[in-house]
Amino acid sequence: MNLRQIDRIARQHMHDWLGKSVWTLGPWMRSVYVIGQTNYLHKTITLSKVLFPIQPEWIVHDTVLHEVAHALVG
Repeated sequence: MNLRQIDRIARQHMHDWLGKSVWTLGPWMRSVYVIGQTNYLHKTITLSKVLFPIQPEWIVHDTVLHEVAHALVG
């Protein structure tokens, strides 16, 4: 998957689960150790532009939903 497709998936999941909340999709991280991160202070979810493109689609969905879950309960 390319970054544009991953961005679309992430924004769709955020819209579906977080609605019109203040949470946003942050800038892409260059991390090779962390695939996704939820920042409560800035209300952003950031994703690794290094690790995401090499993952199967189900991991993309699962990881984005994992970070959205952090946003919902945090």
